[in-house]
Amino acid sequence: MAWIPLTELEVQSRLTAAELTALKTAAIAGSQTASAILAAAINTVIGEVRGYVAKKNTLGEAGTIPDELEATALALIRRHLFTRLPNMKALFDDLRQQEAKDALQRLRDAAKGDFVIVPPVEAAPEAEQAGGNGTQLVNSRPRIATRKTMAGL
Repeated sequence: MAWIPLTELEVQSRLTAAELTALKTAAIAGSQTASAILAAAINTVIGEVRGYVAKKNTLGEAGTIPDELEATALALIRRHLFTRLPNMKALFDDLRQQEAKDALQRLRDAAKGDFVIVPPVEAAPEAEQAGGNGTQLVNSRPRIATRKTMAGL
C-alpha cells in the first residue's frame, strides 16, 4: 500500500453538499476562507495520524498518511471542522460522533500494532521520525568478592 497526501479537493469530495455549504457560510461569518479552515484541519489531522502511526511503524514522506487510514483521517477532519465552527455543530450528529470515536480507536490500534500499517515503499527514516521506546544500558557494580580476592580463605 502507499502513503498518500490528503488534498483539499479530496476532502471536499467526501463532504456532503450541506456540509460544504455550512463550511463556506461559517468561514465567511468568521472572516476566514473555507480553504484556510480546511487546510488547517488537514494539517492538524495529518499530524495526529502520523503521531499515532509513528509509535510502531516507519513513517512515509512528510505530509503523507497510510492509505489504510484515509477514511479514518477524513472522519477526524469532519470532527475537527464540525466542532471548531459554531454553525456546524448541528452537522455533528450521532452518526458522525460514532464515526470519530471509531477513527480514534483505529489510531490507537495502529499505535499498539493491532491495526497493521504497510510500510512505505522506501522505508528510509524520516527526519521527523518519532523515536520509540528507548533502551537504557545499566552497568553493574564492580564485584567485590571474586576468586582472586577470596583465594586462600
